[in-house]
This record gives sequence, structure tokens and C-alpha cells, in this order.
Amino acid sequence: MTFYLRCFLTLSFVWIVLSIISAFILSPFIISSVWIGLLFYFCTSFIFSLLYHLSFILFVLFVILLDFANISFIHSLVVTSMRNCSLFVVLFTDYLVSCIIP
Repeated sequence: MTFYLRCFLTLSFVWIVLSIISAFILSPFIISSVWIGLLFYFCTSFIFSLLYHLSFILFVLFVILLDFANISFIHSLVVTSMRNCSLFVVLFTDYLVSCIIP
């Protein structure tokens, strides 16, 4: 498993755990109605999803900046091709997760 995929899975796991906590622990204490509690869950889930995607985009931009920071041309080509391949896998997985879990 690549480093990027592990980071992606860790972020998605944290997002899912925070969504579950917000749904089953926070909403009964804050709101008593079931329908408003579900609305609260989806709002917090959307916020966590937005934060997750923003952090993922920043992570991808950071990796791209690391590619430009390499000095050796051959080393840069090898590392860039490896990173682009793994980034494609992570971006595709992120797209699938965003389709399955809005």
C-alpha cells in the first residue's frame, strides 16, 4: 500500500468516525426531534466531507509542489512518474468515495 493511499484511507476513516460520533452521540444531547437530528447529522457530515476534501486537495497540491522542488532532472522524472501513478489511484478512489458517501 502506498503512502498516499494510507493517508487517504486514514483521512476517510477519521471522517467516517466523526460523522458517526456526530450522529449518535452529539445529536441526542443537542436536538430531541428525530427529523431535526437527522438534519443535524447530514449538516455535520457535509461539513466533515467538505473539510476532508479540502485537506485532500491541499495534500495533492503539496505533493505536486514537492515534485517541482526536486533538483536532479532524472530523479525528478522517476519520482514524478511514481507519484503521478499513485496520485491517480488516490484521486480515483476519492472520486468513488465521494460518489458512494456524499
